[in-house]
Amino acid sequence: ATISWTTDKASNSFVEYGFDTSYGYSQGQFDLVTSHSVTLVGLLSDALYHFRVRSTDSDGLEGVSSDDTFTTESAPDITPPVISSVASSNITLTSADISWTTDENANSLVDYGTECANLSFLAGDAQTYNLSHTVSLTGLSPGFTYYYQVRSQDASGNWATDNNSGNCYSFTTTADTTPPTISNVQAVVVSDTSAVITWDTSESATSQVIYGTDLNYGSQTTEDTTLTQTHSVTITGLTKETTYYYKVRSVDAANNERID
Repeated sequence: ATISWTTDKASNSFVEYGFDTSYGYSQGQFDLVTSHSVTLVGLLSDALYHFRVRSTDSDGLEGVSSDDTFTTESAPDITPPVISSVASSNITLTSADISWTTDENANSLVDYGTECANLSFLAGDAQTYNLSHTVSLTGLSPGFTYYYQVRSQDASGNWATDNNSGNCYSFTTTADTTPPTISNVQAVVVSDTSAVITWDTSESATSQVIYGTDLNYGSQTTEDTTLTQTHSVTITGLTKETTYYYKVRSVDAANNERID
């Protein structure tokens, strides 16, 4: 804080200051001037100070002001949040929750990916500030190991990152072991030498029809590897006026097979 004043004749410049009117501290200079300015250093931030000024002329005559006060500014926040208790939970086929805590209110961001060296995806909330943080990662692939780090920024713009000492945290989504459910199997168009077989599946899967003139089947269409839930396969080269038996086959992205 800089304290300034004037005197009607040349005199020295001293400021007494402290936390109450007993002061206890003094700074100044002995140069004789009429315009005075003393900068007080080493003060505490965000503190109320009492002060008065004293000036003594060349004849030793002293003038002393009345008490006054000032309050120092708050120190800028340059300390990042401290992150702790990083954990993953509620892990499913395609999702997981990442949680952690900070010692001050901060936002919540998670960088993640399938390689620790390439955390190319970002999730979280950059606008809301909390002490407890939970970010839900969705759209994940079943049976994959994901690596992640957490980041939090406080209201003063200080960033903290916890990447498990450079090794990244990790979790593995649940493997998909359930085959698709097949329904609505129909022969919707039948001609003298062809038939169109349709069906639905509960998840995206491939399309193939196994068929023949008896229950040994013996023939099959080329598998359509396009993953879809609505299936239509055309069988050609059939013999006129012949009864055919058939069953349909679908395989999901995790290689789970269902034949109906």
